[in-house]
Amino acid sequence: MSDGRALVVCKKKEARLSVLEKLAGIYGDPWVWISFDPIHKVVMHFIVGRHTQKNADALVQGTKGRSDGHIPLFTSDELKHYDDALLKA
Repeated sequence: MSDGRALVVCKKKEARLSVLEKLAGIYGDPWVWISFDPIHKVVMHFIVGRHTQKNADALVQGTKGRSDGHIPLFTSDELKHYDDALLKA
């Protein structure tokens, strides 16, 4: 019986991938992407996955969908994918 939770396991670290595995994009280091509301102290949205444009878009859209329609403050690790994701939102 599933309770809605999922366990994400890193099958193989990024540094140990073969060239073929890197091209396939299946394995590698997973990241936890979090949007947090500091005023209400709540996690608004999160994604577990690799650093991809798709995940950046999903995080920003998920945050926007759980807010009043805008993102008033955004801080990041300067991943290039956030630029496009914020422009799309």
